[in-house]
Amino acid sequence: TIALAEQGAQVVGIDVDEPSLAVARRRAQLYDLDVEFIATNAVDVEHRVGERAFDFIIFYASLEHMLHRERIASLETAWRMLAAGSHLCVVETPNRLWYFDAHTSRLPFYHWLPDDLAFDYSKFSPRGLFRDHYRERTDDAMTHFLRRGRGVSYHEFELAIGPAETL
Repeated sequence: TIALAEQGAQVVGIDVDEPSLAVARRRAQLYDLDVEFIATNAVDVEHRVGERAFDFIIFYASLEHMLHRERIASLETAWRMLAAGSHLCVVETPNRLWYFDAHTSRLPFYHWLPDDLAFDYSKFSPRGLFRDHYRERTDDAMTHFLRRGRGVSYHEFELAIGPAETL
């Protein structure tokens, strides 16, 4: 946010976590930068910003923490909000097609497993805080598990915005 705003970009920062936004607001203030911050999620952002079109939308370390339906909806929303000829950028998101998950579980082939099997298999993770958190499968535990980071693949982009060869 700061790097873009320092270069003269009009920046709108979006986050679901209000304490994180408070830090971002303070940082922008310290740099004497005019940045708009909105507390919302990527699915509802379109309702918060209205009819504005954007030249560049960045998903930074966020897609993998959404449920599948939220990822599809947020990508569809972001694509609609882009001005013609603009760019959608995804940064710091684990590739679900990569064989080793260095982001969440530190297990091989973890992202390739169906969610239920991945939940059960998490007990083999070398990460204690991850491994020990998912012992009993409840709806809340599964939702929390899915938000920890299950990776993203190009298939979700195609489902949300269309086949790559047509874009």
